[in-house]
Amino acid sequence: MDPPLLPPNVPCFLLLAGRLWDCRTGRSIWTLEGHIKQVLAMDFSPNGYQVVTGSDDHQAKVWDLRARKCVYTIPGHRSLISSAHFEHSSGGQYIVTGGYDGLVKVWSSKDFKLLRNLAGHEGKVMAVDSSPAPNSHLIASVSYDRTVKLWAPEGVEEEKHGDAMES
Repeated sequence: MDPPLLPPNVPCFLLLAGRLWDCRTGRSIWTLEGHIKQVLAMDFSPNGYQVVTGSDDHQAKVWDLRARKCVYTIPGHRSLISSAHFEHSSGGQYIVTGGYDGLVKVWSSKDFKLLRNLAGHEGKVMAVDSSPAPNSHLIASVSYDRTVKLWAPEGVEEEKHGDAMES
């Protein structure tokens, strides 16, 4: 198995407007072509081999950094995707997206099927994140409705509404 492109927790690369940059040299090393509107969100997988992006085109794309190509397009939201995140506690088994349609969605990173549709915000979802604690599967989301929700789904094997705690 090849070593990851990025050492853990070392911010050597940045993704900006569909480009992958080497911060050590200041050079663009790859243009991520495929979204038809601006890229608004991105996250690296825990192993450093993949990147997920979210866009104003209502799609998330999963990119393979070794093959330098898009491996899957997730057309899962009715509005722009403002946040896209690999769930790190499971080693990147899940992708979480949040959008201006007010939804948080959980996807399998293996076959890209929708596992959960977390509805509960009354406004645009601005950001999603997940707990780094091993096997916790806790997901946090923030919204224009002035709430932070902590989702504690019982499992991700089927599509259900998760329980949310508001603060």
